[in-house]
Amino acid sequence: MYPVTLPAQASGSSGREAQKRRTRRALVDAAAQLVAEGIVPTVAQAAERADVSRATAYRYFPTQGSLLVHVSTPLEDLRRVLEQADDEDVVHRVELIVRAIAAWCYDNRTVLFELTRAMAEISDEGLDADRMRHRQYWIDEALLPVRDRLDDQAYARLFGALTLFIGPEPIAVMQSVSRLPRDEAIESLAWGATTLVRTQLAESGMH
Repeated sequence: MYPVTLPAQASGSSGREAQKRRTRRALVDAAAQLVAEGIVPTVAQAAERADVSRATAYRYFPTQGSLLVHVSTPLEDLRRVLEQADDEDVVHRVELIVRAIAAWCYDNRTVLFELTRAMAEISDEGLDADRMRHRQYWIDEALLPVRDRLDDQAYARLFGALTLFIGPEPIAVMQSVSRLPRDEAIESLAWGATTLVRTQLAESGMH
């Protein structure tokens, strides 16, 4: 199951790619607005809100589930986060991703709550797989510097442990169990995730 990849964007000029990113972001933002209003948005509804043609919208998001998954995963924001990291500093990469996703979950709690409810109501057999695939993708991206340096067992163990620190579930635990304030909770998650990475690197003889 490792590594996981998301569909690559089509090649083209930088201007064309920038336009694609803007269109995708407009559709995702429109869907997030609708979710916040208590509406389970279809691709067509997001297209109308974003002032994008339905045909174009369906090229980006062929199903309602694929659209909602992107609302719950700030894809472009996470790409920019990883661009800030040293390509070889896996600890820093993991820390940036954990912090970014946790901060997004805290700052978009209303949208996330409505989104979770909405996703539970729609019928899409591939929805859970899409959600898992996105989370797997970002863990793989964060661990990329050590993917070929860890044996498969060590990588799988580290990968599995990091799933406990990424996504809305750890935020729910922080709120209902530890009851830490936002910044302290994010700090705790980042500390836990980076400690796991450092421990695995040390056990594998990597520093």
